Amino acid sequence: MIDYLVIGTGRSGTGFMSKLLNNNGIKCGHETVFGVPVDISIYKLKMSKTDLKADSSWLSVPFLKQLDEIKYIHVVRDPIDVIKSFIELDLFNDKNFGTSPYVNLINNYCNLKYDNHIDRVISYYITWFKMIESYDIDKIIINLENVDYNKLSEFLNTSIEPLDKKVNTKTDKKNKTINRDELLKKVKDSVMYSELCEISEKYGYEI
Repeated sequence: MIDYLVIGTGRSGTGFMSKLLNNNGIKCGHETVFGVPVDISIYKLKMSKTDLKADSSWLSVPFLKQLDEIKYIHVVRDPIDVIKSFIELDLFNDKNFGTSPYVNLINNYCNLKYDNHIDRVISYYITWFKMIESYDIDKIIINLENVDYNKLSEFLNTSIEPLDKKVNTKTDKKNKTINRDELLKKVKDSVMYSELCEISEKYGYEI
């Protein structure tokens, strides 16, 4: 039965958190229970049968109201790095609408009408954070760049030792790596820039 669920946006460090927990004796999947297909009835069935203690998945976020007796680790990462990673993966391109289960899930909750990838990703980022904030859940917030291992250990009631590597930074090899400074200029031109700044500042990031 799942006792802990790592949540956040995609590309925020859910994979890292899965490795961290496993390395410290807490058996944790990465989108193992809360994966594809995206279906709450399937998720609940998997939860009842799994021997995992935890799972790490941004896909779970829309379904948290339907889950009981779980503690949550909300992992957050510099928003520009999250946006950069999504754009490098080219997930929000037009061909993925209607074909990608990931985009289909996001499209159910986010305004993806924008004609550019940056605004689509920002819309997703803001919506996912607002969704998480709307839930009355037992959670801890962990910043990926500066993990508070004492705080995490206390929350999990066990000693958590650091990993050498903090995050998986691989991108789709078919796509070119984009320049972070150039991306930041485009983000500042977004109609959602002010709202993005407000959310980011809550979690210790300035953009």
